Amino acid sequence: MQRSNKGVDYDALDGEPVHIFFMIAASEGAHDLHIETLAKLSKMLLNDDFTKGLLTCGSPDEVYALVDKYSEKPQESPKEEVKETQVTNKKRILAVTALSNRNCTYIYG
Repeated sequence: MQRSNKGVDYDALDGEPVHIFFMIAASEGAHDLHIETLAKLSKMLLNDDFTKGLLTCGSPDEVYALVDKYSEKPQESPKEEVKETQVTNKKRILAVTALSNRNCTYIYG
């Protein structure tokens, strides 16, 4: 998460500058983690208390605590068999998403 006190013009629908930015990166093999994270974060950003809280956080720990507070807790699901894959030292980014809190501006990479 990054904040801009001045705000950045992203041509938002309401014409207001954007103050809160997120970047989500998922590595190869992360399956649907990227989309799940995007969906959860988008849902949290619809909550004005969450958004206002992000603007006042003074440290990364406060951001983590706020995200934890407003995150939906996952429900227990049956364990699925995990297929083992060959691990290599080569790291690749599979998907990157940037989004802001203003009218859900998304930039997909």
